[in-house]
Amino acid sequence: MTKIAVLGANGKAGRRIVAEAARRGHDVTAVVRDPVTYAGPTGDRIVVTAGDVTDRATLRPAVSGVEVVVSAVSSTHAPEAYFPAVATVLVDAVPADSRLVLVGIGTTLKLPTGVALFESLGFPAAGRAFSLGHAAELEVLRETALDWLVVAPPPVFLTDDEAAGAGYQTSDGMLIDTDQPFSYGDLAAVILDEIEQPRPHRLLLAVARQAAGSA
Repeated sequence: MTKIAVLGANGKAGRRIVAEAARRGHDVTAVVRDPVTYAGPTGDRIVVTAGDVTDRATLRPAVSGVEVVVSAVSSTHAPEAYFPAVATVLVDAVPADSRLVLVGIGTTLKLPTGVALFESLGFPAAGRAFSLGHAAELEVLRETALDWLVVAPPPVFLTDDEAAGAGYQTSDGMLIDTDQPFSYGDLAAVILDEIEQPRPHRLLLAVARQAAGSA
């Protein structure tokens, strides 16, 4: 059993992560700005508490005493500034002996050419700001001594389904060439697997569903 704090517990990814962690028998602190607005899963293993990822003063007590902090926060408002700012607060607020796991974005993964997908020719301008924010977040993390992991799902629109249960493949920062769909349930399953069997450290981990019939 692990004590886990989930930031952004009201979002699609956060709710799935909270539910999956509790289902596996972990103690979960669901961190949201205002507990009154919380609409995620509930249960004996889930405690809802107030915490703002942009405010060290409220975040520190919210994540105190936990072994893993999972950040599933997001914002479409000025994402270039939002994601590195949040990462800076997390680095300061997360206990030094805790692990930090963040939900990343597939567009920051590298192509075989070594160029990140969002920097490739023809990448849609509309998605560039969000990608730049996540890329800046990574730079903040790389400057810290914290044990961190960023889990990046494929660059597709995630469905709000349960995990497929068909297994998944991973890569160290490289885009996985696959046409398989991916869901928030898949993402939650991967994150909990990595919490329970923490193999990678301080890296951007690409994940994708295993193709049907593959070994």
